[in-house]
Amino acid sequence: MTHVLAIGAHAGDMDLTAGAVLAQHVLRGDRATLLHLTLGERGHPRMTVPDYAKQKREEAETFAEKIGAGVRFLDYEDGLLPEDDDTKMRVGDMIRELKPDVILTHWSASIHKDHARTHRIVEDARFYGGLKTLEREREAYWANELYYADNWEDAEGFAPDTFVDLSEEAYEIWSQAITGYAYARGETYGFPYVDYYRALTIVRGAPAGFKRAQAFAAPKGSRQLRTKYFGKGVGMRRPVMRPVSRAVAMAAALALALAGCSGGGGGGGGTAKSGDAPPLVIHAVDAGTFQEDFNPYHLEGVNFGTSGMIHETLMYFNKLKPGEVTPWLALEHEWSKKGKAVTFTLRQGVKWSDGQPFTADDVAFTFDMLKKHASLNRSALDIAGTEVLAPDKVRIDFGATSYAKLYDIAGASPIVPKHIWEKENDPATFTNPKPVGTGPYTLSKFSSQLYELVKNPSYWQPGKPEVPVLRFPAYTANALQTALQQGEVDWAGAFVPDIDKIYVQGKPEQNKYFFPPEGLVNLLPNLTHPVLGKPEVRQAISLAIDRDKIVKVAERGYTTVAHPTGVTMPGGEAYVPEEYRDAAFKVDIAKAKELLKGIDPAQLKFQLLVPSPYTDWVNAAQLIREDLAKIGITVETRGVAFQDWVSKVGKGDYDLSIRGTQAGPTPYFQLRTLLYGKLATPVGEPATGNYQRWKDETTDKLIAEYAATEDLAEQQAATQGLGKIMVEKLPALPLFYSPSWAQYRTDKYVGWPSEQDPYAMPSPYTSPDAAVVLLRLKPAGT
Repeated sequence: MTHVLAIGAHAGDMDLTAGAVLAQHVLRGDRATLLHLTLGERGHPRMTVPDYAKQKREEAETFAEKIGAGVRFLDYEDGLLPEDDDTKMRVGDMIRELKPDVILTHWSASIHKDHARTHRIVEDARFYGGLKTLEREREAYWANELYYADNWEDAEGFAPDTFVDLSEEAYEIWSQAITGYAYARGETYGFPYVDYYRALTIVRGAPAGFKRAQAFAAPKGSRQLRTKYFGKGVGMRRPVMRPVSRAVAMAAALALALAGCSGGGGGGGGTAKSGDAPPLVIHAVDAGTFQEDFNPYHLEGVNFGTSGMIHETLMYFNKLKPGEVTPWLALEHEWSKKGKAVTFTLRQGVKWSDGQPFTADDVAFTFDMLKKHASLNRSALDIAGTEVLAPDKVRIDFGATSYAKLYDIAGASPIVPKHIWEKENDPATFTNPKPVGTGPYTLSKFSSQLYELVKNPSYWQPGKPEVPVLRFPAYTANALQTALQQGEVDWAGAFVPDIDKIYVQGKPEQNKYFFPPEGLVNLLPNLTHPVLGKPEVRQAISLAIDRDKIVKVAERGYTTVAHPTGVTMPGGEAYVPEEYRDAAFKVDIAKAKELLKGIDPAQLKFQLLVPSPYTDWVNAAQLIREDLAKIGITVETRGVAFQDWVSKVGKGDYDLSIRGTQAGPTPYFQLRTLLYGKLATPVGEPATGNYQRWKDETTDKLIAEYAATEDLAEQQAATQGLGKIMVEKLPALPLFYSPSWAQYRTDKYVGWPSEQDPYAMPSPYTSPDAAVVLLRLKPAGT
């Protein structure tokens, strides 16, 4: 295994010039490390040095994580890097500690003195590191190879003679990761680093006969060593012509950049030709890395597309058109035993993606699995058993009347193949790395930075899908904004602060968005907390929050303040108690303070947990913190990684949090998810709903009443009772309606959902709706 150490003057230098090569070594199982001598903290014209230092360190750590490399920092000051023996000894000690086979660093001549100094420091440090007669804490170690990276700031006299062929996967990983640096996105002094260096990979590859390459220069006298480690397995070639001059390379690269050669995943292609449909680049969730998890019943870490695109449900329920239900794997259903049993007649001729037939055995196995493994039973279905009646007929029995749970049974329970899953001892921990499904797509490629789904050639809907390849690159929230701006993503589900400027860019017919309400965003109080469990405290908190300001400032006016019952309004009037139909949230600081008079102020200190990639929720949390300070409540806002947030809230490890509750066919479904007592697992165990742990007999009785009848009026009355509990007891604090965030481009494909044709939720993270959308898309121009 080769270890490549890239030593840069500033965080971001070697990431930009050698990052793709480092990613490529990691992909083949090698080790890569970035060593930054300074953070480059004086490089932002509008940020203070301490603030930018903190940002650069975070950006460097994120970049290293995304390409799978290690990262180390020394504590020298930007612009004041000392070129003395002490510095050289420290770097030499790092070489002895890390034991790299190959070192990459700056060329000798540079417009930046820190770069030139780093070149000389590294050359001497390599010598000191390998000098056996120099006694240091660690034994001597000689780094076998040294190369100088291709940096436009280090151009004078630089003549590349080593060209490393880049695989498409390594290039994609680096190309996405580098956008995490603000300076690379051009946000400091405006230089288009990302465009320039992406284009430079083409320019450097051409003389060597490669599609893309990163170029280096080797020290004189060391050329005979070049192929032992650095080139082994990654592709390296000397050009048969004279190296391209720096001026020519820069001109060519800038020309490519101006021509739109961003190379960031193919998101900005032109009109598709018949028979040559392009891939669709999709962002569904902010993630620095992906886990190889395609278990449709996992709550944490599962990759989007698993449900719907790979594993399908029995029926499809359009939440934007209540009552509109489409047969899917099941053609018909029939209730019996007074709602305690449902029989499904299945679609015939459906095959699993491995060629095996789909039958009633698979459906029975799936629901028996949910019965046996409670952690997979996300909807808390009261499954009593199953019976296969025929190859295309299956009956599912329940312990209680379950009319109201048809959506949970048939619309939210993906079917898995018995012949694969029955071999697993514990399906709850099974990550399903090679998923077999009935859906329109199959998994073709996976890495921590990119996974791809390709068309299932034996899919049961003839001629569909017409989108042949789906690409899911890993984007952080900040990187996504840049990717949208540069046209790298075709379909995204993200909050964009200034969507017309960042995304639409004067092309409303091509760069479209659609944000219908998809659920309810609440401030969740952990009701197991001794103070937050008091209704007067929750009421005071609710009275202090200025929801109109949150919608205007944090949500940019993209949505509206929620109704106090949690029911979507307008449109849900029949499900709202008559006495509360005109109810609305109002700020009343005086009343809030009065409610808290009996509470010890020392107890009014809480942490508000939010997922840091959700920038709108982060901003909302800050506004809530300011509002609650007015009534004497101290709130510490804490942003954490998305998966950490899912885990902590699911296990009840929080004081306050912001979380959305997904809509269902009627308002009852989101209120059930929010309030049903059986979903309230003990603290420390992951929950699938009711994360605040609300337990109330009246609530559960109303939920049971709804489920026990098919009568619409009785169901509406039960939902009205739940709405009354929301208003009067505040088990959760509604904030605003959750939009189905969806940005989509029409230059590749048309047929997207819209206000005029709301056939499915438009966001790529909503399942199984995203698969329904893909099945409706057609290449543009056909």
